[in-house]
Amino acid sequence: LGVVAGEANLIELNNIMSRQEEPTLGETGETYLVGPNEIMLIGSRFLPAGNEVQSPVIQDLLETRENFTATTENYANQQVIGVYHWISNYGVGLVAEQTRSEAFQEVNRTIFINAGIALLSIFIASIASLFIAQNIGSPLSNLAQIAQRIAGGDLSERADIQRRDEIGTLAESFNSMTVQLQDLISGLEQRVAERTNALAQRSTYLEASFEVGQTAATVLDQDQLINNVVEVIRDRFELYYVGLFLLDGSRQWAVLRAG
Repeated sequence: LGVVAGEANLIELNNIMSRQEEPTLGETGETYLVGPNEIMLIGSRFLPAGNEVQSPVIQDLLETRENFTATTENYANQQVIGVYHWISNYGVGLVAEQTRSEAFQEVNRTIFINAGIALLSIFIASIASLFIAQNIGSPLSNLAQIAQRIAGGDLSERADIQRRDEIGTLAESFNSMTVQLQDLISGLEQRVAERTNALAQRSTYLEASFEVGQTAATVLDQDQLINNVVEVIRDRFELYYVGLFLLDGSRQWAVLRAG
C-alpha cells in the first residue's frame, strides 16, 4: 500500500493575485482561489489564505463548476459584482469581485455628467429659443400694430426696415402695399371730387336751362325775352360774354340781336 503526493508552489501565484498596486480592480476589488471545501487557497487583498469564505455564489460555483458572472453578496456581506471561473484541471475556483458602489462609480459619474450636459443644453436651447422668438416676434408685433393703425385710417404709417432677412422683405412689401393703397385712395378721392364737380356743373346747367325755359315762357315781348335770355345764360353758366343772333328774312345773315 503506497501513497503518491504532489506539491505546487503557490507563492508566485499568490504574489500575482495579491498585488495591491495594480489599479485594475480599484480600491475594493480582490481576487482569490477557493477550494472545494470553501477554503481560500490563495488570499486576497483583504483576507489571507486558509480562511473559510462562505457565500451563496461560492456554493453555486463549487456545485455547478461552471463559469458565470453575478451581482450578489460576498463572504463579508457586501454587495459586489463578481466573475466566477472554475479551473477544472486543478479543481479550484477563481473569484474576482468588486463592490457595486465602486463598480458603478464611473457609470454614476458619467450619468451625472451627461445629465449636467443635458440640462446645460436645455438651458442654452431655451435661451436661444427665447432670443429667436423675440427676434422674430417683436418685428411681427410691430407690423401688426402698424396694420391696425392703417386699418384705422392712418395711411401715413410706415414699417421701420432695419433688417435684410425675410422679415425685412415683409416690412418692405408692407410699406409698398401701404403706398399703393394710399395712391389708390387718393385717386379715388380725386375722381369722386371730379365727378362731384361735374354733377354740380350739370345740375347748374339744368337749373339754368330750366330758368331760361321759364323766362321764355313768362316773357311775351320778343326784345325783352331776348335780352332776358342772354342775361340769364351769362349769369347761370358764368360766361364772360353771350351773344344772340337771329337769321334775317332771307336766312342768309345772322343778325346780332342782344349781347
